[in-house]
Amino acid sequence: YALEIGKGYKEVLVDEYQDTNEAQDTIFWAVSQNEENLFMVGDAKQSIYRFRLAMPEIFIERRDRYENFRGDNYPCRLTLGANFRSRKGVLSAVNFVMRYIMSKEMGEIDYNEEEEMAFAAPFSEDDSPCMRFELIDLKDTREQELLEDKEDIEANRVAAIIREMMDSGFEISENGERRPAKYSDFVVLLRSFNLYSEAYVKAMARMGIPSVAQGAGSFFGAAEVSTMLSLLEVIDNPLQDVPLLAVMMSPLFGFTPDELAEIRLSNEGEMLYRAVAFCAGQGMDKCAQFLKDIERFRALAGTMPCDALIRRVCDETGYYSVVQGMPFGEQRIANLRLLEDYAMRFERTGKGGLSGFLRFIDRLKRQKGDLQAAEVHSQHADVVRVMSVHNSKGKEFPVCILAGCGRQFNMVDLRSPVLLHPEMGIGMMRYDPKTDARYSTLPREALALEIERANISEEMRVLYVAMTRAKEKLIVAATLSDLEKAVKRLANKLQGGNKLSPYAVRRAKGYYEWLIMAALRHPDGGELRGIAGVGEDVVIPCEDRWEINIVNATELQGGEAVMESGPAVSPDEGLMEELRARLEFVYPHKGALSVPAKVSASQLSGKELNFEFFAKKRPSFMEEGALTGAERGTALHKFMQFVDFGGTESLEQELGRLVARGFLTQAEGEAVNLKKVERFFESRLFERIMSAQEYYREKRFNVFVPASMLEDGAGEDNVVLQGVVDCVFREDGGLVIVDYKTDWVERESVLVERYGKQLDLYAFAMERCFGLPVREKIIYSFHLDREVAL
Repeated sequence: YALEIGKGYKEVLVDEYQDTNEAQDTIFWAVSQNEENLFMVGDAKQSIYRFRLAMPEIFIERRDRYENFRGDNYPCRLTLGANFRSRKGVLSAVNFVMRYIMSKEMGEIDYNEEEEMAFAAPFSEDDSPCMRFELIDLKDTREQELLEDKEDIEANRVAAIIREMMDSGFEISENGERRPAKYSDFVVLLRSFNLYSEAYVKAMARMGIPSVAQGAGSFFGAAEVSTMLSLLEVIDNPLQDVPLLAVMMSPLFGFTPDELAEIRLSNEGEMLYRAVAFCAGQGMDKCAQFLKDIERFRALAGTMPCDALIRRVCDETGYYSVVQGMPFGEQRIANLRLLEDYAMRFERTGKGGLSGFLRFIDRLKRQKGDLQAAEVHSQHADVVRVMSVHNSKGKEFPVCILAGCGRQFNMVDLRSPVLLHPEMGIGMMRYDPKTDARYSTLPREALALEIERANISEEMRVLYVAMTRAKEKLIVAATLSDLEKAVKRLANKLQGGNKLSPYAVRRAKGYYEWLIMAALRHPDGGELRGIAGVGEDVVIPCEDRWEINIVNATELQGGEAVMESGPAVSPDEGLMEELRARLEFVYPHKGALSVPAKVSASQLSGKELNFEFFAKKRPSFMEEGALTGAERGTALHKFMQFVDFGGTESLEQELGRLVARGFLTQAEGEAVNLKKVERFFESRLFERIMSAQEYYREKRFNVFVPASMLEDGAGEDNVVLQGVVDCVFREDGGLVIVDYKTDWVERESVLVERYGKQLDLYAFAMERCFGLPVREKIIYSFHLDREVAL
């Protein structure tokens, strides 16, 4: 209905209204029946996407035009103040902090009784504090390294808090009943997620706490992905120094800096790949093996889809095992699998091939794009989640730990020489060509002040969103280099009344300043007031309790190191025996692992895979030309399969018949050497075939054979062997196997050595199929024009 009305006002909007606000007014007026049923509802305090150009002031300005809903006073505004998520103590903490710092001047909303949240959740009464403020002081650290590891210290403390709560049997409410907390009830929220999430995950891993950094950062930035992409670039074109260097120094090939320096100095001025080739020629085995591997992968790249190539490379190099042994191995394996999946999806577009996939990745990188990293755990997994505040929006967690509050606000955008504002326009620095210096201008300073105000307001809303994610317990952690100095400095900003001055709010360097100034005025902030030297007259009444802990980093280093190593327990002998048995276990069918479950007899002809075939395969534009040697051999086999053994008067006529009926293509027909076929028909072997009790051509089979027949030491487990025997005939109660070969050879012994194992398997299969012994195995060589008995 609204769309239909909107269509009717399309011309009005286009022709008469150039101002955006006026056009919006017209839309609202059109779809609300002259504003007779229009109301505004929403919480502008949760608008935290200014970096995506969100403008909460648009909503706030419109909402402020209307009065509160009284039943029939349209247009109006509805305030949904009841909170059905959190305990009363959590809401009290949020209201206390926000009521103290948020105002119309700083925050764009006056946080008053109308804006604050009212408790409406069905929680039972609980006197324990729902708000815990953890302040970590680095002042008395004796070792300089501790200052450098500030993030690790806080991460260790957060992990210790989670371990402490789990070990103490902390309970939460669910469906009106109390139950012990699970790891999935905890979340660690970070304002700067990409920079610091790994430290918290590592800290929890050290204490045996399962965790996951949800929505963790860049897919291309992951070490395992960037290494594999570098290897793919080298496979596509090895004459690229940067990817080649990355691959050589990676765990895949393990070249040391000294070795690379030696390679570089051996052939200065040349590309790195040519220097590697030079060293390989000079007898450096590591370089020779590296080149051999790259050439093999390059040969495979011409015949495999990109996803299969990635899988093959990881299997052959053992890269899956390498990354699984690294920190967060499960995540790294999942990223490699995801890279395969992305490559497979790209192949399906029809623009496949390694080069096309790499160009696609390169375009994404140049456009500052990225792909979604793998998610290892499901949303129901019992793990502690580490996520950004923005990613947590719309979610709720029984225990919410807001960490990293001791960091300063990021105001880097104010340093740009050119500033933009949607209403105030543009302001830029001025360049002085005489002194080669730049200095700010009045318009730029005005824009900087307004952008700073907007950023501080945005940070206030981010803090509000983070604190309101908690259902039962809110823990705020901040690490300061000198807590006493910070508390005394902030205490000087306190003033009368129940609100912090907008100026003091604006000059705050981080969340910790707002929180400490609020804690100084909370009834439970006595220890902080003692440090600051202020009296109790600054206290603002509050019914709900806070737990404020001040801890020293040196104490944490001593105490939590013990926690990281785990509690001292005596070993369980039964468990030790089971672990020992599992570690010493040897798979009884280990030998069969080297043999596929199903193999073709033609693959076991005694020859290794010939990569020259891939390298010398003709391009598609030459497919209409003369057949290769292998294709001519195939054509002769097809002719021998379909030629009429008993009723052929003229081989030329028979060849014409097979071509005409589509058994052979025209090119294949022209490739068949009829003189060679004629000599076969004149041979003693052909006479035996025609005199046999029965004969079969192209006899197909599938039989079970012991793996040991295919590879020495593979065990007696059965595998499926499939194949096709060119000809088998029954003679004197036994079988004779005939295999046609078109190989160019000088001696019969070459054929015996090359195909002996294949015919042994044919014999084994035919005995199983016919229940008769194989008396002879014969190779008929069309090149030598004679039979070769094995």
